[in-house]
Amino acid sequence: MTNQRNSGPHDRQYTRSHSSGSGKKRRGGLFARLRSALYSGPAAILHAIIAVLFHASLCFIPIGVLLIAVLTVTGRLSLSDLQKWPEPGQTLESDYLPSASSPVPEPAGNPETETKINHSATGTAETADPASNGSAPESLPSGLTVDLSGLYSPYAILAELSTGRIVAEQNSRVRMYPASMTKIMTAVLAIEHTEDLNETVTIPSDFFQALYAENASMAGFQPGEECRLKDLLYGILLPSGAECCMAFVERISGSEAEFARLMNEKAQAIGMKNTHFCNATGLHDKDHYSTAEDMAMLLRYALENETFRGAFTSRRYSVPPSNLHPSGFTFHSTMFQSLNSLDRPDETDGILGGKTGYTSEAGLCLASLAEIDGVSYILVTAGADGDHHTDPYHVMDAVNVYGQIRAAGD
Repeated sequence: MTNQRNSGPHDRQYTRSHSSGSGKKRRGGLFARLRSALYSGPAAILHAIIAVLFHASLCFIPIGVLLIAVLTVTGRLSLSDLQKWPEPGQTLESDYLPSASSPVPEPAGNPETETKINHSATGTAETADPASNGSAPESLPSGLTVDLSGLYSPYAILAELSTGRIVAEQNSRVRMYPASMTKIMTAVLAIEHTEDLNETVTIPSDFFQALYAENASMAGFQPGEECRLKDLLYGILLPSGAECCMAFVERISGSEAEFARLMNEKAQAIGMKNTHFCNATGLHDKDHYSTAEDMAMLLRYALENETFRGAFTSRRYSVPPSNLHPSGFTFHSTMFQSLNSLDRPDETDGILGGKTGYTSEAGLCLASLAEIDGVSYILVTAGADGDHHTDPYHVMDAVNVYGQIRAAGD
């Protein structure tokens, strides 16, 4: 009786939950050993501590086994995950962008991409991409560290292109609005669902009024204009032409709702788990969202295709003469226009291409590609304050990040 009155609250809870005396004896014996050890020297204290840890492990080991079993059954953990747990100094697999299961197929009938200038039968594109020089990529600079805390963009991720290794990120898995970075997916589907980009089509007229009403960005094509599908593809990625997107939408799916379904199916196939598309242009919709990480996955996937890469890295593109443009016309990359406005050529060297985006809700966004010291990087930023009339903070962020990499290699 005396022992029960002097015992603490944990002892009382234990004795109440065990009607037999054996539990009480075991508990009392353990704590008695601890008390006596305090007066018996260091060796006794060590033995007592070992006894306590041993009894505690008997509780935690079953809990750990149960937790692993639950995660395995729910699909959140596999035996291969356990086998891949890194040694000290290695990187967890989650520090890499997942690789898509299959690249974007090349459409039939497309000319191969050249290094400096792409010439087709009736169109010319100037590209900054040196990818066809055949040289093997160099490794990342040893101990490369990139600080994203000073960016204008709250959402950002930087990854090495060939391996998908994530170099730096902030809020990369937080949902944001992708604005016209959406058009990367539209371009991917346009390539996948087109057998011959040299085919000539007539641009429908039914969607122009809606695009004008939304103040959507346009490439410069007119209703009823005859052009090649390749011209429309470049119109999507360089001047961010919404009419080019809608021309492919109607040709491929017949409706934007059906095209959005294809976009979401492709997003899931690529591994974009936090993305949902509602339209092909990126015009604002509260249910149209993504993350910086997902957009980096998409860009990495798209760049495996030479046709996409050729358009993405072009500075400008000249559309050949048509029925409504007898002299043809030329449009320019919105990203390269912003880079040129900074007038800092030494700091922008190595930036090969990019897709900008902006809505008032999304802020200024950019998905870009750069090659520095033989290593290719992709950078996605989103949510920067500003608009088309302010400084290009999204492009300035890219110059900042790529500049840090360049400085690390010097």
